[in-house]
Amino acid sequence: MRLRHVAIGVLAGVAGLGFIAVAATRAEDPPRPDQLVDALNGVFGKHPGDRAAHTKGICLTGQFTPSPDAPSLSKAPQFAKPVPIVARFSLGGGNPQAADNQQDNVRGLAVRFDNGNGAIHASGRRFVAAIATSR
Repeated sequence: MRLRHVAIGVLAGVAGLGFIAVAATRAEDPPRPDQLVDALNGVFGKHPGDRAAHTKGICLTGQFTPSPDAPSLSKAPQFAKPVPIVARFSLGGGNPQAADNQQDNVRGLAVRFDNGNGAIHASGRRFVAAIATSR
């Protein structure tokens, strides 16, 4: 029984040290936006007139029409009725000349739902390019 209490004490101590380490890490100042852009430009090169991340992409406009069951699943306004959207498909990284079929690059999808009365909901996702095949 005593060994069990010692083990619990050691685990609690290790967890406490981990918490202190995380707190110390979070206490540092986060990078500023200009530092992030400079870091991206350092990796991919500077391309004046182009954004630093997810540089290559295409924007589309359209309408999102939720399924009839959507309002029972979420109270988000875009699931209650059709709403206009702006969507952007992109390649990761900062190279505007990246090949569309480049396999070692992530893909991005961002969607902005216009819920009316100035209310906007934005959602973004990154995807790894993978294709399943069967033989």
